[in-house]
Amino acid sequence: MVIYIEIILILLLSIILKNDKFKKYGIPIIFIFTLLIVGTRNELGLDDKNYIEIFNNVKIGNMNGTRNAEYSYILISQVVAKCGFNYKMLFLVYSIMTFGTMYICIKKLDINKIEFVIFMLSYLIFCFSAFLTTMRQALAASIVFLAFIMIKEKKYKRGILLTIIAGFFHNSAWMCLPILIIFSDRIKINNKIKMLIPILCLLISKTNIVYVVIKLVNQKLHLGYDTYILNVGENNFVNSGILVLLMFIIYEFQFFIKTSSKKDEFLYKGQLLYFSIFYITSGLGFIRRFSYYLLLFESFILVSLTRKIEKHYQKNTISIIIIILLCALNIYLINSSDIFQNLKFENFSLNFRS
Repeated sequence: MVIYIEIILILLLSIILKNDKFKKYGIPIIFIFTLLIVGTRNELGLDDKNYIEIFNNVKIGNMNGTRNAEYSYILISQVVAKCGFNYKMLFLVYSIMTFGTMYICIKKLDINKIEFVIFMLSYLIFCFSAFLTTMRQALAASIVFLAFIMIKEKKYKRGILLTIIAGFFHNSAWMCLPILIIFSDRIKINNKIKMLIPILCLLISKTNIVYVVIKLVNQKLHLGYDTYILNVGENNFVNSGILVLLMFIIYEFQFFIKTSSKKDEFLYKGQLLYFSIFYITSGLGFIRRFSYYLLLFESFILVSLTRKIEKHYQKNTISIIIIILLCALNIYLINSSDIFQNLKFENFSLNFRS
């Protein structure tokens, strides 16, 4: 399985390269390998079927079959098709743009070698399968994440512009415009609020309040979004997944560790928004995909946890334990998840020509 190779590559490079060399060579190599996994895949999942169908319609000039696609997807499909390539080149182009943007984000966050290993192993668990076959939203999410960083850096115009650009790759990204301001240093959120708001959203998610309100607004305004509101009346606490619940517990636990550092305020804000939106929209079908724009923050929870530990020896010991547990969890998912099961060598190829 290719994910085994990626895990070995991550661990091997982190062992043989020192921190500076790892940042310069190791991180780009890992990102290139990951984007090749995503970009050279054959058809995986329902979304891929839709992507391929739209691409084929664009190729033959049948624009009636492209109604659900953003113009950017149609434009890129046209360029790829006219150059004599098939849908796999389209997958590769999106993969390069997505992981290229993520690489810029990682460089800006300036995380060290061990932190990157923890992030990447977490990414394989929490983000990889979700983003693998939702490539338009995955690209939009990576651009939005960069926009959040720009707001943190007080580059407000760039942050707004990047979010607008992300919306051309997936229209739902424009919903992130109102939450950009939260990542400004001017917005202060105390730890009690960070802890209580996601818990409140979790409790609300166990009721049908959000569903009833959205359905009522949809009916009154004749918005026509019925197909996006699914799973009525289900207990969302059960359906949220044990892994997300575990990470939520760790997120809450972070605030019981006292530290003078304010370095991770950006990550805490993102984690606060992710869990709040995840729980408040769980059970609402495609509406819950709004939380995808904050999904990368889940992969940083264990990073921000280790940063809370100030004693060097304790930090290293706990980091090693976390890496071992993440490797074990990745191996479990490889052997139990349908998507990971399909990531075999025969499901990848470099045949980009029509």
